[in-house]
Amino acid sequence: MNKREKAENANAKAILKYTENLRYGKKKLSEKSIQVFERAMKIFQEYFTDDFRKLTEQKCIDFLDWLEHEREPILSDATRVKMQDELRKFFEYLADEPGYRSKKNMKKLAGFLAPKGSDRNCRVHVTSDEIPSMDTIIKLYRSIEDDSDRGLRDKAIIAMLILSGIRVDALISLPLCAFDTTNGVILQDPSLGVKTKFSKAFPTVLVKINSEMYEFVINYAKMLKTNGYKENNPLFPNIQRAKAPNALYFAKSSSLSNDFIESTGTIRRMLEERCKDAGVKYYPPHKFRHRYWDEVLGMSRNRKDDKALSQNIGHEKITTTFKEYGNLSTSELIDRIHQINEGRTSMGDLPVILQNLPFTEEEIDEMIAMYKTFKGMKNAR
Repeated sequence: MNKREKAENANAKAILKYTENLRYGKKKLSEKSIQVFERAMKIFQEYFTDDFRKLTEQKCIDFLDWLEHEREPILSDATRVKMQDELRKFFEYLADEPGYRSKKNMKKLAGFLAPKGSDRNCRVHVTSDEIPSMDTIIKLYRSIEDDSDRGLRDKAIIAMLILSGIRVDALISLPLCAFDTTNGVILQDPSLGVKTKFSKAFPTVLVKINSEMYEFVINYAKMLKTNGYKENNPLFPNIQRAKAPNALYFAKSSSLSNDFIESTGTIRRMLEERCKDAGVKYYPPHKFRHRYWDEVLGMSRNRKDDKALSQNIGHEKITTTFKEYGNLSTSELIDRIHQINEGRTSMGDLPVILQNLPFTEEEIDEMIAMYKTFKGMKNAR
């Protein structure tokens, strides 16, 4: 039995014992109430697959950020608050169980998972409209100096997020061999160590939303190979920690290590820092995925393009993509409806349709005349 199987076995036993306690213990909860806990735990294990004993404060913070901003479909505030409360009760119970009592901070971790007071008010979730504009992303990208390894890596991460729509878990687990620089293709393959949702394997082709970023990320990967990075080394390595002379602490350097970034929180903190330096609003990395879809959808020419672009981010059904991404902000919604009102696409508005197509004025006049002749013949019948 490998480590993964041992962790799954230990977790399953802990969960079973807890559910049995809920069902037959003092509380004797209904099956419906138990199902609420089981759903909460199922969602938690979508993110955290390790032994519960290895849960840390940072993992709790990263999980809650993922739950609120990245998991699909996004839960309502009320559901999320209820789920956090179920997890809190489970880990408080676990802290008193044999084999877990030595984990002194288990109850503290339960507190991290508990919904905060402001969350309990179940405020309306409005972040679906709040995605970065391309102008903001370009400003952020160009604000980073590329005179250090760290600067090069951070610029490449931002470029990769917007050109591929990749999830942050997959991004930090990409080995160099998973990126085909000749064809601009990322192999999101769990057999290569890439952490994808539901462990699906699929290729992602970089979309040239911005040619400058496209060329940069290609050249960045080539630079790593030139500098001696191996195929199994990370595409986006962690930063080395250098010990200052005569000091008792380690400080960040600007050099890259050979280690993978361990936590998605590292990417979020990097973006927070870079956004602050650039003087732009911070957006979580998953919001770049939303902007990616909004941009590529505008580039699509037909339904086959829509399907290809949907599969490109790992969705088997195009309905999933349209359901979760591309929501319009209030101003965009109003503008679009006004555009529809001003240029209705009925046959009665043929001149409006033709003016939006690549024809000369003479060709448009000729087609309008032909249409009017045809319409007159039809009305005369």
